[in-house]
Amino acid sequence: ARIRVFPPRILAAPSSRPRSPASRSPDLLCVAQLNPHKKVEDVLRLLAAYRNLEPTAKCHVVGRPRHRAYRDYLHWVERTELGLPEGAVVWHGTVSESDLTGLYRQAGALISMSEDEGFCLPVMEAMGHGTPVLAYGIAAVRETLDGTGITFSSRQFDHLARALHALLQDDA
Repeated sequence: ARIRVFPPRILAAPSSRPRSPASRSPDLLCVAQLNPHKKVEDVLRLLAAYRNLEPTAKCHVVGRPRHRAYRDYLHWVERTELGLPEGAVVWHGTVSESDLTGLYRQAGALISMSEDEGFCLPVMEAMGHGTPVLAYGIAAVRETLDGTGITFSSRQFDHLARALHALLQDDA
């Protein structure tokens, strides 16, 4: 009788209808606490492969790092391993609800590479905003998507970039 449950707060979306390819940005969105198991470095690797098809694409990363070492590693992957140009990755940190809503509306797709989720709130929010989802297919993500979006089990970034590019060009 003393246990209280506080459900997650999901951002209200103006419309759950998918946007047409003409209105979609090539930009990617990653919303996650910046912890190693979220595999944000793999989001950056996908961005690098995707930029071969969409050279102006950016990745907006929302979330703050919990560990300085992981933040430093992500910047090393961005600059040294991948050689992404300045501005290709936009690090937002913590944002307001209205800013996050704007990022969902602007993004071509939400990308999740997380290897551990209890309940993937960003996937639900993206779906509510009509933003396509490309996510690593762990059980919680597959259950949340329930046949929508694209899940994958292999991190073949060139293949994923082509699938993402096709997804963002296809009305269906």
